[in-house]
Amino acid sequence: MRLAQSLATSDDVNHTYEFAVEARAPEPLRILPSQLSRHALSSEFARVCRQPIDGMYVVPSANDQFTWFGLLFIRRGVYGGGIFRFNVRIPNDFPVTTSLPVRFF
Repeated sequence: MRLAQSLATSDDVNHTYEFAVEARAPEPLRILPSQLSRHALSSEFARVCRQPIDGMYVVPSANDQFTWFGLLFIRRGVYGGGIFRFNVRIPNDFPVTTSLPVRFF
């Protein structure tokens, strides 16, 4: 309390001090193609989880983000009651690719 009173009564109360901080423009955001692919694949998997296709289940591989494993349960028709395993190999340049994913049954 004494310090605050002594500062308030001192002659320096009327002085103004300014501090300048040099500002630099931030570096432009750099997104690597691998980061873009990883984010796009994560978004696609999240969408598949939010809006599932009836009878189809997929999960990305733990070892390779471009390989997904899936199960397809057939409920009607000639193959009714069938359960099929499949793999999907997504192109490395996803999502800017023009090629389609490769499916293996």
